[in-house]
Amino acid sequence: MIRTLLAGLVLALAVAGGAHAGPTLDAIKARGSLRCAVNVGLQGFATPDSQGRWSGIDADFCRALAAAILGDPAKVEFRPTNT
Repeated sequence: MIRTLLAGLVLALAVAGGAHAGPTLDAIKARGSLRCAVNVGLQGFATPDSQGRWSGIDADFCRALAAAILGDPAKVEFRPTNT
């Protein structure tokens, strides 16, 4: 049982190691920042303060993605939009 689970884990890691994320992720990494469209009309999702710092769940999600992809949550370009 343990051998089967271990063999499955090794196989999964071998397959995942050869995966390629694609041109979109490559472009984000090459640009060095993540561009996020944020809706300025929905309170709590993305709202800039008086200093231009965005807050809200959409802004926080974008920062989390930038941290995961680029290693820095500040590497985000917010693009205001509407629904």
